[in-house]
Amino acid sequence: MPNVQGPADQGRQRSNPNRLGCVAANLSLSQCDGTKPVCTNCTKSRRICIEINATKEPLVIHVENTYASGALKRPRGPRSTVIVPQPQIDLLTKARAYYMQYHLQTPADVPKILRGLADSIIQWKTSGNYCRMVDLAISTMSLAVFAQTQRHPKAALEASSNYGDLLRLAHISLPGLVIRSVDCCLLAISLMCRYEGAMHGSEDVSTRKALLSLKSWGHYDGAMVILKICDFGEDGHELEYDGVVVRTINLHHTVANLKSTLLQSNLQIKSLAMEAIDLDEALQAWAAQIAAPWSSRCQHMLLAKHGPWPTQHFYSSTVYSYRTAGNASAWSQYFALRMLLNSICLATLDQSTIGSETCHTLEMHRMQCDTRLRAMSDGLAASIPFSLERFKVDEDNTVTLDRSESIKPYLASMAVWPLTIASTISRIDATQQQWFKSELGALGRITGDGVLTHANNGPPAAPNPSTMSPSAAPPLTPPHSDDDGAVDFNAPLKKAPTLVAPEPEHCPGPESERAGQADSCAGCPNQAICASAPKGPDPDIPLIAERLSGVKHKLLVLSGKGGVGKSTFTTMLAYAFAEVELPRSAADVAAFPEGGRTRRADVGIMDADICGPSIPTMLGVEGEQLHVSASGWSPVYAADNLAVMSIQFMLPARDAAVIWRGPKKNGLLKQFLKDVEWGALDYMVVDTPPGTTDEHLSVNSFLGAAGVDGALLVTTPQEVALLDVRKELDFCKKAGIRVLGLVENMSGFVCGNCQHTSQVFRATTGGAKRLAEETGVPYLGAVPLDPRIALACDWGESFMDAYPTSPACEALRGVVRRVREEIGDASLDA
Repeated sequence: MPNVQGPADQGRQRSNPNRLGCVAANLSLSQCDGTKPVCTNCTKSRRICIEINATKEPLVIHVENTYASGALKRPRGPRSTVIVPQPQIDLLTKARAYYMQYHLQTPADVPKILRGLADSIIQWKTSGNYCRMVDLAISTMSLAVFAQTQRHPKAALEASSNYGDLLRLAHISLPGLVIRSVDCCLLAISLMCRYEGAMHGSEDVSTRKALLSLKSWGHYDGAMVILKICDFGEDGHELEYDGVVVRTINLHHTVANLKSTLLQSNLQIKSLAMEAIDLDEALQAWAAQIAAPWSSRCQHMLLAKHGPWPTQHFYSSTVYSYRTAGNASAWSQYFALRMLLNSICLATLDQSTIGSETCHTLEMHRMQCDTRLRAMSDGLAASIPFSLERFKVDEDNTVTLDRSESIKPYLASMAVWPLTIASTISRIDATQQQWFKSELGALGRITGDGVLTHANNGPPAAPNPSTMSPSAAPPLTPPHSDDDGAVDFNAPLKKAPTLVAPEPEHCPGPESERAGQADSCAGCPNQAICASAPKGPDPDIPLIAERLSGVKHKLLVLSGKGGVGKSTFTTMLAYAFAEVELPRSAADVAAFPEGGRTRRADVGIMDADICGPSIPTMLGVEGEQLHVSASGWSPVYAADNLAVMSIQFMLPARDAAVIWRGPKKNGLLKQFLKDVEWGALDYMVVDTPPGTTDEHLSVNSFLGAAGVDGALLVTTPQEVALLDVRKELDFCKKAGIRVLGLVENMSGFVCGNCQHTSQVFRATTGGAKRLAEETGVPYLGAVPLDPRIALACDWGESFMDAYPTSPACEALRGVVRRVREEIGDASLDA
């Protein structure tokens, strides 16, 4: 991209504020390379990249409470309920991080014909240029999408205010447009048009006439064509494809404005029809040239139990799979464009007055176009599920539906254009057209497009390109108000809906994507409430990733069966990691030379076992209470370099039971990750309950953006335990969790006097080592059974400190060494 300035910045050179780096790099004392929208360091560590210049650090003078200050003597008994503070990140920063991460992060393997506004923004930010109008447009669009997808009224009002400033700036800058400022102007116009579409409400598209009066698409399409061809560059197959698209739009414009009374002869009709047929053949030839890089598609038949059809994201039992979801989206565009061409051809033939000499020829063309139209419509319907990642195909060609995860906004954006075209073609089956409209409405809610959201309950979703002309900004969708008319600006983001009845046994969860739409929702009093709740990616995920940006390695400890000593092993593993000697940074050594060249690793334990928290007892901190500061919850420290967080610290009594359903457990786990001030840790170990429950799915989902290094599976030697470990391995495979290895706990009894080992739990089928060989999973080692370990855990003391030379301690150090090798710990050989 050329080095240009925006109109508002002519005559003065400004440095790019985005070169200051990101928060994650600042915390880890590493260099940020400035790659947009996510820098290389954050991409490798799977963190959310938030610009450091966007964060605001308010001055906080902390006085915890009157008890801590000594003004009042603390009463005996448990403390009052803990109040969780909100993270100190302003709304605009939160909205920009959400928009950049979820709506602009396009996979590298996506075909070029699908790349548009997202790539333009990324290239602009990467180029090092700065334009106030573009930066304001990005902020405005971020706030608008955040407001629509997360039902956030304060973001909507701030977006409206920013858009007003943007309009005034554009009014001043655009009249003085010069060649070097074309880039930023086109990009700003594209974002302004997207903003207009995002902020339209249901009252704006209640009739077809009202829809056709919306002019945003014309500006957006025109600006994007110039951006792609003239600025960011097009060549080869991409240029050939866009050439077909432009000719198709021109043909559609001509046919849409023709009147039968203005036609002079059937020759003109035949000419238009033949042009449509020629374009269709050109598109087929283009697809034949690029089919090999995209790979061939495979057809699959879904089982009858997944029906009846049509259903959400699945029109029929026939589906197509491709190498990637991006390839599926590219073929979807191909199917949709051919649908439009054959529809144009049929519309042209309908206006003809057929004579006897041409009747047969035109009728033959009509039948061919109708056949191709229906075939392309079926192809599009069969490609949509894979383009949205609604199913996977295993190595044995088995289809597995995946409806639990939310649809990624960038995948939804790539499917919007073909669905928009298909929704406007009335010659296809009425049921199929209605399904296209319903899918378009669902994706509109995910992408935050106010017009597309109402595609299913209004007129066709796309206006006629020939009716587009400049327009003023649309009215802002009114924010949600309480009964007294006051707007709740502090409403939590994507909060769980307030239910009027208990959740049924097979409830998918009120925050699930299928909430209110699953089969088990039929007849439930909460169905309407759940169906209207906000859907899409959880906006707290970027906050979790930012909170854990200082944690280098995150490890899960899993077990298929209870009673294998998983929590005991987690405690011992944390103590073993806390013994690891790591090199100090050069800056740290220079500042504190008396500390030597090495330091002990900083370790944290998160007790995810909500109903059976035992980690605090084993660490000797059971009686401790949580402390709250302006930056969040402070973890309890069992040692100078060993922190722990557990629900046990929040219970009113030692023996109090936790009787919670899944959603409430998930909410607390999110707080442990989002609101706990973990700080800079070298290793975080997450102790999970046995089995494959809600806690496992939630932790894996919440840590998705922050990045999980992998899981350690704990078992005992007998076959009964190994049977459940095999199920745990299958869970990790389906959930996308890397298995770092198997650990055989309680592997033999070690006598405290003679050190002789006896096999208490005999490995009748070869134990964990044989299972690791069969499944190709690393074998991390065997930890023997030592009665002194149980005593140390009961007393809350460190077994590693008390018996450092015992066989169990040596085995644990071996496990730590092999785990560090598996995760590629850079300090292992230091």
